[in-house]
Amino acid sequence: MKNMDSNKIGIEGEEAVNELAFNTYLKYWCFPNPKDDFGDKKEICDLLICFQNHLLIISIKNYSFKGNYERYFKSTLEKAVSQIHGAQRKLLNKKSIVKFSHPETGTFDFHPNSYDSIHRLIININTVPLFHPGGIETKNQEFCHIFNWHSFLGLVNELNTIPDFISYLNKREATFTGKEFVLMLGDEKDWDTETNNSFSKYNTSLVYENKQFILFSGNELDLLADYFFNGKNFSKNFYPNDVNGSFIQMDGKWQNYLSRKEVENKKKEDKVSYFVDEFVKREVLYSSDPNNKLV
Repeated sequence: MKNMDSNKIGIEGEEAVNELAFNTYLKYWCFPNPKDDFGDKKEICDLLICFQNHLLIISIKNYSFKGNYERYFKSTLEKAVSQIHGAQRKLLNKKSIVKFSHPETGTFDFHPNSYDSIHRLIININTVPLFHPGGIETKNQEFCHIFNWHSFLGLVNELNTIPDFISYLNKREATFTGKEFVLMLGDEKDWDTETNNSFSKYNTSLVYENKQFILFSGNELDLLADYFFNGKNFSKNFYPNDVNGSFIQMDGKWQNYLSRKEVENKKKEDKVSYFVDEFVKREVLYSSDPNNKLV
């Protein structure tokens, strides 16, 4: 049974990588499971996105959650951070050029000097945990975003160009670097005694950290709604002054955003432009001419 569970977990992780690499607008800049083809042949990370001067290093984890939050965060996040740190060190080593392959366009020469915008992401396929940190730092104090699978896929669907997506990551990193930012998910009825005790223990440990902490009740799309409502910025609640921490409740803010009349009107307008979008996807994005993909 253990081997069957392990196989299922591996398949789910692979399916997540393929969903991003082949079924979203990220397709032509995604490198799933890139390997150092002309070097040590080892896998660099789970997913790379190379777009203009932007490099996104992504670790996708799918560990079973068995109710122990402390152990779960340790097994999931420590390994993910280590993978991202190793990938960044290998790729940005100025002494060598790493070569790896794109599924459709062939060999890609990675030139480290071409990238001055680096983003680190951990995507957790398991969506059962009811709270998790929104970010973590590497041993070099570099910020890593943390998303669960539904949250990340939701962001990709809503921020539907790479520049928009990167702008959100930039603002998110600038806002939460140096803070303990924790997302609290699910409905109140989902939080049983065991979950509340685990959260209390985790929360107590934050008080003794030399950082501000933010407890955010809501999911990543609720956070995105706040970003949209504030002109692609976050509200002042996320910048507490002269306090150790704060609690921010925004459950349902995304649904509130969607219900706004101007958003509904925009979605109607988007439907009108559907034909144009489909034409672009068929005739431009899927063209073999790489010049057509620099959008």
